[in-house]
Amino acid sequence: MTGQPTTPFWSSSDQVTVQNNSTQVIRTDRLQDFEKRLKSNETWRHTHTVTPRLTGDRLRLTYLLYRGDPPATPTTGNAYRNLHLWVNVTT
Repeated sequence: MTGQPTTPFWSSSDQVTVQNNSTQVIRTDRLQDFEKRLKSNETWRHTHTVTPRLTGDRLRLTYLLYRGDPPATPTTGNAYRNLHLWVNVTT
């Protein structure tokens, strides 16, 4: 990757519905922010614990990556890259 450094920015847990290959977010809970500037082809690994406040099956744990500063309202639509994992959370 060339150009501006990237900033791993934040993670969230989302309660969603999935129907006809379309995902709709019902509720989102911002979990953690990360600030790390990376140079082209640089790798960053960061071990952390995720403690969602939402409970349920098939919650979406999302990580967003931005080039440069992130926008005021981060979303998967305005992220440079995003990753999501489907998780089940019980009390």
